[in-house]
Amino acid sequence: MDLAQRLKQGMPPEAFLFRTPMGKAWRHSNFYNRKWIPAVAAAMETGLPRRPRIHDLRHSHVAWLVAANIPLPAIQARLGHESIQTTIDRYGHLARSLDSDISAAVQAAMGGRPPSDHGLRLVSA
Repeated sequence: MDLAQRLKQGMPPEAFLFRTPMGKAWRHSNFYNRKWIPAVAAAMETGLPRRPRIHDLRHSHVAWLVAANIPLPAIQARLGHESIQTTIDRYGHLARSLDSDISAAVQAAMGGRPPSDHGLRLVSA
């Protein structure tokens, strides 16, 4: 069960998943002014080099998924992109960092030696 399903379990369809401590919907301005701005200011005081936007969290999340070898179709579904092309256009360049893993897998399949340095496993058909 994914996070959203767990959060909505037992709640009416019109209920908000992410709520204030009082159970109400977060208004963008309230969250931004009361939570986001103070958090960013504190992070910048400790060395954060630039001021992030809330939407940057989404991009960071996707970068972590790509780095963990999560397939782009799974990321597409998670982000709610209607087309895989949107996901590829936006995040496909991050998958290029997997080129060494891809090369190792092909080399292992062609040469018959296990790719010990990449954690890949050969599967016999």
